[in-house]
Amino acid sequence: MSSTLLKTKEINLMNDALAKSIIRSKEAREEVIGFLSGITHIPKRKFKNALFVGGEIPKNNKKEKGKISDVMCILKDVIIIIEINDSYYQNLFPKNSLYSYATLVSATSVNTEVYKKVILVNIDSFNHFKVNEPVIPFGTKYEELEEHDLYTSYHVILENITNTNYNIDEEIRKFGEFLSLKLTIEELKEKYRGDDKYMDIARKVEKFMRDNNLVQYYDLEASHQYEIKDSYDTGKNEGLRDRSIEIAKNLLNDHLDIDKIMKYTGLTKQEIMKLQEN
Repeated sequence: MSSTLLKTKEINLMNDALAKSIIRSKEAREEVIGFLSGITHIPKRKFKNALFVGGEIPKNNKKEKGKISDVMCILKDVIIIIEINDSYYQNLFPKNSLYSYATLVSATSVNTEVYKKVILVNIDSFNHFKVNEPVIPFGTKYEELEEHDLYTSYHVILENITNTNYNIDEEIRKFGEFLSLKLTIEELKEKYRGDDKYMDIARKVEKFMRDNNLVQYYDLEASHQYEIKDSYDTGKNEGLRDRSIEIAKNLLNDHLDIDKIMKYTGLTKQEIMKLQEN
């Protein structure tokens, strides 16, 4: 991106390509760990040797198409999957959950010495649940959120992140507010002038936006946002169902209760019993 355009262009920090780059960067590591620790209640010391990677979802067979989650933070006994959701589309949350269950099944195979818990953290630019809370944990009154002994999900609702009526960690609030910003680079640096840690991240954002490869992905996502939504709303529903069936088969092999499999996959009891017969 040219220097002139960079000075005047409003940057969306929740753009998928940019947000993933920020979260995985060394400059933001301390802030990201504070953010994740506050949400998951995992002590910061356990993030000492955390590995932040692009999230490749395990395949069940060689012919299966590869699937990628946004970012994975891998700890000794926990995998945190971070999903950046800049806009809502049909089946968004079931898709993210199914990818998490695929990781869970892979991480808890019978040959695994240590079972890893999987925690899904959805960072949402929208308020799909129409609530006032900045962070929603699994379960309770929200029907789309489910709990399992080895699986937990949280939603960070950026629209509500500055709502001071709710007591959340300052590190969650500050990093969430940062991600929610849509400013020019100069405005971003001006906002964090005097804050060395966030100024380092702002400068890293500026560096990212000078990278032609990243900018191509940034612009592609921005220009095709509606097309991306439409592809999920229509053409990918069948793929989501196929993935549900694959996960249901694995959970049946692990002798999980059918009622729970129904909750985790969205399949009917009859569909699961049919799988059981095959």
